[in-house]
Amino acid sequence: MDRRPGSQTLEQAGKGASAEEFFDLKFLDPERLHFFRAQGGTLRLTIADDRSVLRAHPVCAFPFTDPKRYIEIRDGKMARVGLIRELRSLSPANRKLVEEELRARYFVPRIHRILDLDGKYGVYTWTVETDKGPQTFMVKGRRANIADAPNGEMVVTTVEGVRYRVPSREELDARSAALLGQVL
Repeated sequence: MDRRPGSQTLEQAGKGASAEEFFDLKFLDPERLHFFRAQGGTLRLTIADDRSVLRAHPVCAFPFTDPKRYIEIRDGKMARVGLIRELRSLSPANRKLVEEELRARYFVPRIHRILDLDGKYGVYTWTVETDKGPQTFMVKGRRANIADAPNGEMVVTTVEGVRYRVPSREELDARSAALLGQVL
């Protein structure tokens, strides 16, 4: 138990409040949502009897482990509008638009093989084969831009901010696993 001043459990802090109340979560009623594209392709949202969001940005709470649930909608300033519990609760037209945005946001190619890994001055150039074809990209630092995912995979973020999924070392061929070991 954390004994620092001000530290408390959810039950203590919320004094019986639900998780929704404690974390100030606003779940959106799928029946009241209307997503559409503005001229130029921007995703917009109208919430019946409430408001319109000129730039709607869907964001997955758990993009790798549960990408179809708990989709947060943010506005153009990235302020929270509310949460959608399940994508399947949306109408087919709304779901299609939200899924298009999520696919673009979470476009994360999966690396199948690491062909070369060369480091100079703290920047590593990766040459890889992915499910989207061959790629070459740069990653700054050794471990700083490689995050562990809950499913045993890793996520590598390039200097341009593009993310790539890397299978666990056990799933990679021996050469790829050895090259990956250079940056872990």
